[in-house]
Amino acid sequence: MCLNLAQGQIITEEFEKAGFPNGTFLRGATQNPSVVWQNTRAFELKATTTGNTQILLVNSVAGLSGNSDLGVLFSGIGSLASTYTLRNAVGIDNFRFDAHGLEIGFNSTANNTLTIEGLRGTQVVSGKITKAIAIGNNAITLVPSDFTTAGGFTNINQLRITLATPSSGNFFMDAFKYEVSCVPFSQLNTFQNTNANNPVSINLGSISVDASGADGYVVKINKQNSFTKPTDGASLPTADLSWNDAGEQVVYAGTATTINQVITNLSESTTYWLVVYAYNDCGVIKKFDQEVESANAVSRTTPAKVTPNLQISDINKTYGDADFDLNATTNSTAAISYSITSQSVVGVSTIITGGKTVRLGSVGTVTVKVSVAENDNYKAASKNITITIARRTLQFTNFDAIPDKSIYDVDFALGITASGVGPITYTSSNPAVATIDNGLISIKSIGSTDITVSFAGDANNFPLSVTRTFRVTAGNPEIDIQRNGVSIASGSVFDFGKLKSTDGMDEQRKLFSVRNSGNGDLVFLTKPIIVITGTHASDFIADDPDLSTITPNRSDEFYIRFNPTGPGVRTATVTIKNNDADEGDYTFTVRGEGSPEMNIRRMSSSVSVVSGKSQLGMGEIALGNASFELFFEIENEGRNAPLTLNGTPVIAITGANPGDFEVVKMPNTSIVSGGKETFSLRFRPTLLGERTAIISIANNDSDENPYTFTVKGLGVEPPEINIKVGNQDIVSGSGTYDFGSVSGPTEVTFTIENTGKGKLWLEGTPRVKVTGANASDFEWTTWGGNLIFAGETSTFGIKFTPSATGTRTAEISIQTNDPDENPYTFTVRATSSVAPEISVKANNQELLSGSANFDFGSVNPSSEVTFTVENTGSSLLNLTGSTLVEIDGTHASDFVVTTEPANSVNANSNTTFKIKFTPSGDGTRTAQVTIRSNDSDENLYTFNIFGSKSSVTGLPANPQFGTLTLGPNPAIEEVNLFFAGRLSIDLSYQLIDERGHVILKGQKQLQNGRVTIDLRRVAEGSYLLKLQLGREVLIRRIQKH
Repeated sequence: MCLNLAQGQIITEEFEKAGFPNGTFLRGATQNPSVVWQNTRAFELKATTTGNTQILLVNSVAGLSGNSDLGVLFSGIGSLASTYTLRNAVGIDNFRFDAHGLEIGFNSTANNTLTIEGLRGTQVVSGKITKAIAIGNNAITLVPSDFTTAGGFTNINQLRITLATPSSGNFFMDAFKYEVSCVPFSQLNTFQNTNANNPVSINLGSISVDASGADGYVVKINKQNSFTKPTDGASLPTADLSWNDAGEQVVYAGTATTINQVITNLSESTTYWLVVYAYNDCGVIKKFDQEVESANAVSRTTPAKVTPNLQISDINKTYGDADFDLNATTNSTAAISYSITSQSVVGVSTIITGGKTVRLGSVGTVTVKVSVAENDNYKAASKNITITIARRTLQFTNFDAIPDKSIYDVDFALGITASGVGPITYTSSNPAVATIDNGLISIKSIGSTDITVSFAGDANNFPLSVTRTFRVTAGNPEIDIQRNGVSIASGSVFDFGKLKSTDGMDEQRKLFSVRNSGNGDLVFLTKPIIVITGTHASDFIADDPDLSTITPNRSDEFYIRFNPTGPGVRTATVTIKNNDADEGDYTFTVRGEGSPEMNIRRMSSSVSVVSGKSQLGMGEIALGNASFELFFEIENEGRNAPLTLNGTPVIAITGANPGDFEVVKMPNTSIVSGGKETFSLRFRPTLLGERTAIISIANNDSDENPYTFTVKGLGVEPPEINIKVGNQDIVSGSGTYDFGSVSGPTEVTFTIENTGKGKLWLEGTPRVKVTGANASDFEWTTWGGNLIFAGETSTFGIKFTPSATGTRTAEISIQTNDPDENPYTFTVRATSSVAPEISVKANNQELLSGSANFDFGSVNPSSEVTFTVENTGSSLLNLTGSTLVEIDGTHASDFVVTTEPANSVNANSNTTFKIKFTPSGDGTRTAQVTIRSNDSDENLYTFNIFGSKSSVTGLPANPQFGTLTLGPNPAIEEVNLFFAGRLSIDLSYQLIDERGHVILKGQKQLQNGRVTIDLRRVAEGSYLLKLQLGREVLIRRIQKH
């Protein structure tokens, strides 16, 4: 037995075979002394708190002995220290066990104390405490102290206690062992909540017990009220909530009293018994009480299952109906299933999605079995229903009234559909008006006919036939006037805008189209067709369309040209009379403006200055300097109206810094249409930094008065120029640089320094100007740049090539923005010795070496030219080449030297040679001439020669029948051709330059005798336009600007 003892508690109990009735102390039993103890320990005292725990052994006339490991075990809890007292041990002969009789401190890490009281020390020594143990620092104290031991303590395990008058026999308990703390229980009240509503399950719910101190419970079930107590052991029996109908069965084993678990797999209408057993957990052993096993078993009887109510009716459907669901109802909680058991037709109906959706087949009947499965509460059930599928009555879709059509309308399809229908047949009652083939109606003539669409019917569908009347009419025209694809509604206005003086025919003339978007012929009722009336009718000229009748969905074109004869807005009314029912008089207003149109261009770049937007920079100008004049051109681009500049002054300067800008040249105040006037401005900064002003010109332009733009410049620190060679400064105005005595061409590099703070600009044209007595002997050659920053330098070169002996001089002048040295001038001087100098001429024209080109012209079959070689030097000129005159290049074989020159030429003398040009192919033929000599700077004298092969054409300018009108000529971006009497024909064209090269070619088709050729990618010049219409070839000369 195991005891839980609280602090200060005295437990008394009586050892009896029948169990432990209510009591408060341990009493030694006297019966059956001949049976020995059979357990691991007699009993265990376990303190749950610190303090003094007492046990009383009274009236024991026999000792405790046996073959167990120990008699009495005193155990603690962890680090809790306890004091145990064994009192009134009178009559105890001995504690005799195989291992040891007493043990203290088991499972405790604290210092526990055991006191044994009431032993009679005068009694005969025949009993003993075998192997009494004190574990660790635990102590055993004997009271009274005169208690003697046999032979004393040799060690604690050999302690002997002398007791008086021992009795024979051994104290015992009948094979009981308790290893966890427990106390007996008296009653169990079980199964307050069972699942009586479910025929095949019982809910254990909660169990109510009166068994204080029990550690857990085991619940059993059986069909008979016959159970066996669970066996003590280290583990609980295995529980299974599913009844296996094999005798008593454990359905719960655990510590909870609220179970709420369901026993399943029971049978309906059956009585079951349930019982609860309590156990104590004694260490490693689960101990079930021997005498009081459980409360009385209780019975539960499961009810019988219910036959469910299954509701669904027969169903009527029509062939072609959509899928539908079968929706049977039942009071059972089990699932409903459906299956087709038989069908009367070939076309099979099926059950698809979710096992309840029916997809119909052909006309007939279908038998469906509806089933509900058995479950815990309800029995299985089923019934059959019939689905009847009837024939369908079809309807043709898209076959309402057939709209009337005109005789010009194209074939069209009825577009009739009928889902699931077999072959459809079509008939026309009057094929002379319209025929129908497989639903496609073809219009034949004006009139009416009945169109019948039929379906013969089949096993699933009733027959169907529908008739509609179809009428063919002459149609109704619908006039539509367009410009560039955009309609001009009758009664609206078309604006030609402002015409400029430079506008050609394309700007003056606009192309319109007249379209018949109806389904009947559009007939024009007047001649001319386009009638122009109104205030300025003479300013608008129309070209009639070619056609007097336009069939449906066709169009024709006409031109209206605006040529204002006066200034201001010019208007007229265009009227086209026709047979359109609601637009018989189709009218629209045309307007345009003949007025001055002012435009200003910067003459240096020809870029327009946009009024109100442009900002023109006048550069960086050093204080004390003025900019170059900036010239502008005012043009009157208006038509037939003078432009008047009516401001005072004509050009006004306002804005932030008007005093830094000045008008140098004023324009005239009246500018005729197409005329031009110039004015100029100058910038003279008075302070450093950006300076701005606004230029304003008042005028009579309707939308640009005044004409304004912004000018700005930057006032900067002035530069300071200095020129030198090496370390020699050359003073402006008085300085001279001497080349010394030279016998041939000599070049010297001069350095330009900017010793000032501002940028130095070298602005002259040319940058280095050479003048004076012998200026031709001195040549400006190299140049380092136009801009020199403060503290930096640049260079230029002067080459001296003497043309005569003796001293040669010239003046060098460089224009700058240095305020006090502009221009910077100095003298150059050199002394010349003798040298030869070669020069080649043809037709008295000097051919400069390296750059000259001589043109033989267009020849057929050949041409010969004489060339002259001159020696302008002062010594003998020698021609040193193995071939005196060499010809090479692309077409060298077309050029032949027929007469060779002399191989030496005296000073101021000459010699000649001849070259014959015979072109071997078309186009430009080129070559290069080279003459080798002892000229020091032109020892290889080269120039280019070229020519072309001429051809003669006798092609006419006009076709054999009719005339060709071509314009504008000169052309700017395109040229328009009009062939009178030619409505539509293929045209090939070539554009040939003056050298006979084809630079543009293509093919086009005449539209109403008209075609346009794009010249935007062609350079300015004169060209031949070659045209081919069928077998006819024409030629016209045109000019591109």
